[in-house]
Amino acid sequence: MADPQPEIEFATTTALRRVAKKEVGLARAVEGLAPVDRVYAVSICTVVMLLDARGRTTALEQHDEETADYEQMGHPRPYNISS
Repeated sequence: MADPQPEIEFATTTALRRVAKKEVGLARAVEGLAPVDRVYAVSICTVVMLLDARGRTTALEQHDEETADYEQMGHPRPYNISS
């Protein structure tokens, strides 16, 4: 059985490129993707928009603050901390 990952990556990349070219909106671009792939594509777009709107330093600071808030609510950290 072939690895489905390359197909998923291609479909996600294609959807995001269509949004970047303003061919379609994000919701329309991801409607043909599986639910997990939709989340992945929307997450990428959100990060790109955040970086564009706030700049790298401010975006990272905001992400750290929001992550700390989620941890205080009892949710697990979305990534491992490495020193």
